[in-house]
Amino acid sequence: MKFILILLFISVSSLFGCGGCRDAYLPNQLTNTSLTKYQTQEQKIHLEIEKLNTIIQNEILKTEKENEILDKQLVEVAKFNNLSKEKINFLMEKQNQIQSIISTIKGEKN
Repeated sequence: MKFILILLFISVSSLFGCGGCRDAYLPNQLTNTSLTKYQTQEQKIHLEIEKLNTIIQNEILKTEKENEILDKQLVEVAKFNNLSKEKINFLMEKQNQIQSIISTIKGEKN
């Protein structure tokens, strides 16, 4: 009796099992296909990120060079501005001296 129950259990469990299914390979195949697609897409994303990084680095270098040129120009403008102020101060001092001399001469005539 026990023997019959064991045989019955084994035969019934093998009916619902998937030991000999025709599509047993399918999960592994689909997993491998998905992994391959994922890796391909990841590689494409990586390459695009590298391209963007290269573009950004080039733009940074270009901006730094432009900033250096602008800094040099600003230094030149500041130097010119300082020279202009010094020239104005010199001219005003000379004008005051001349005005003083004129006032002195007018004072002596009167």
